[in-house]
Amino acid sequence: MIKKISLFLTFLLFINCNKKNVQLPQVEKVEVDDMHDYSEVFIFFDEKEKTSELNRNNLISSTHWVFHIDKRCSLYDVSKNIIFLQEKKANPFNPHYNPDSHNFFSIAQMKEKKLGFIDFTEFNFKEFQKNDTINPNNIVFVCKNEIQINNKKINLESLNISENNSYIWIFDGNLSFQDFITIFHKISYLITNKEIFILKEIKC
Repeated sequence: MIKKISLFLTFLLFINCNKKNVQLPQVEKVEVDDMHDYSEVFIFFDEKEKTSELNRNNLISSTHWVFHIDKRCSLYDVSKNIIFLQEKKANPFNPHYNPDSHNFFSIAQMKEKKLGFIDFTEFNFKEFQKNDTINPNNIVFVCKNEIQINNKKINLESLNISENNSYIWIFDGNLSFQDFITIFHKISYLITNKEIFILKEIKC
């Protein structure tokens, strides 16, 4: 089923599905606020268990996928679902495979007072394994309020990294999805290799 989103009059801080609410992450403004031909992924936050719950019942591989993810979920929990779904959609043997379809995070735009979308199609989410062999001088550890490069801590607000540097970006799995979106929205252009590694816990 082809759908269209065009929410110019209603400002949503949450999305509702089957009587369950998803509290959307918030940013000031994004470039995309209109969506055509899409299907939806819902990742709910279980307040009692403090875990994430995936609902992908209405996905159609040939459409754009919009991920409605509760901002309270941990990045580590969410990333497992994102990795699984990215691999599923990218499978060229899927009869409904469409290389022109994109993946988006839905967010609440605080400045525009309406729904918005962040395109993350080019970025591959991966779980970082501690036995992975990489140059430690090329690692950027991303925590809630700071990043670490070569054992040096840098405040996110004063971050100054050249786009030409090829770093491995490893995000703290303990980040809330709201924290991740806030950071990703600011620094995604610096992740030149388009790989987002998630480590279950980083001691920042």
